Amino acid sequence: MRSIHRIVALAGVLALTAPALPAFAQNAPTRAQQQEAATRFKKGLELFKDGDYQAALIEFRRANELAPNFNVLYNIGQVYFQLQDYPNALNALERYMSEGGSNIPSSRRADVQRDIDKLRARTANMEIVVTVPDADVAIDDVVIGKSPIAKPILVSAGRHKVTISKVGFTSTSKVVEIASGDSLKVPIDPVEQKAAPIVVVTDPNKPPDTTNVVPPPEAPVAPPPPPPRPVPVAGIVVTSGLVVGAVVTGVLALGAKTSLQDEVKNTMATRDSLDSAHSKLTGLALATDILAGSAIVALGVTLYVGLSSPSKKEAPRAPGAAPGQPASLPTVRVGFGADGVKVFGKF
Repeated sequence: MRSIHRIVALAGVLALTAPALPAFAQNAPTRAQQQEAATRFKKGLELFKDGDYQAALIEFRRANELAPNFNVLYNIGQVYFQLQDYPNALNALERYMSEGGSNIPSSRRADVQRDIDKLRARTANMEIVVTVPDADVAIDDVVIGKSPIAKPILVSAGRHKVTISKVGFTSTSKVVEIASGDSLKVPIDPVEQKAAPIVVVTDPNKPPDTTNVVPPPEAPVAPPPPPPRPVPVAGIVVTSGLVVGAVVTGVLALGAKTSLQDEVKNTMATRDSLDSAHSKLTGLALATDILAGSAIVALGVTLYVGLSSPSKKEAPRAPGAAPGQPASLPTVRVGFGADGVKVFGKF
C-alpha cells in the first residue's frame, strides 16, 4: 500500500505543531478545535489503513479546516494519490511544499518532489470555451464553476465528460479524451430552449372576450372537379354506319369479282355481259373504298372532338344558340347516287 509509513510518521507531528500556533493569529483555532482536529486526524489514519480512502479524505480535510496545518496537506495529497485523483493530489502536495517551506526536512522535500513530478506526468490542461455567460460548468458531474472559465482546468489524463447547463437552456454534454501533458481546447455551448406558449385561463362564468380574437384561417376550398367530356354520339353512329357500309359493299364486290371470273370462263359470254360484270365490280369496289375512307375520316373527327372538348371552360355555342346551350356537334351524311357514293360533312 502506497506511502502508509509516510502518513503514519506525521501522526505525532500534528499533535505537536497544532497547539504551537500563535495565540494572536487571526481566526486561530481554539483548544477544542485543536483537540477535535487531532481526533479526526487519527480517525483518518485508521480509515486509511483499512483502505477506506474516501472516508479518510473527509476526516483529513475536516481536521485541516478546524486547525490549518501544512502537514495535513501531505496526508490529503497522499489520499488523493491513492484515489487516482491526480490533479487534486498535485495541488495538495504543491501547497504542502509552498506552505511548509524550510520546516520540511530536505529528505522529505526530495520524496515529495518525486511525487509531484510523477503527478505532472499524469495530468493535462483542459480549456473550456463557453459563449453563454453564467452557465454551470461540470467535469465528470462535478461543478467546477460558472462560465467563462478564466484559466485552463487541470485534469487527469484520460476520458472526461464536460457538461454545460443553465436555466432556459438545454443541458449539453461532450465526452473528450486528453493525453498527459496536453492542452486541449473544448468549445461547448448549451442550446437555448424555445419559450412555451402562454395559456390564458379565463373565468368560465364570464362570456369570452372576442374583441381581439383572430379568426382561424379558412380552409382552402378544393376546386370543383372538371365536368365530364361530352361523348360524341353522332360521330360514333356515323363511323359505325360507314364501317358497316364498307363491309357490305366489300362483300358484294367479292361476289361481283367471282361473277366476273365465271363470266370470263364462260365460252358463251358476250361482250355486253362481260362489260356489265366488270362495271358492277368496279362500282362496288369504288363504293367500298369510299365508305372505308369516309369511316377513317369520321373516326378521326370523332376522336378529335372527344379529346379536345374543353373541360373547364364552357363549350362554344352554335350561332344563334341560347346561353348554356351546348355547341352543335359535327355531322356527316352519306348519299348514294348514280355516279357513286357521296359523303357530306359539317365540322
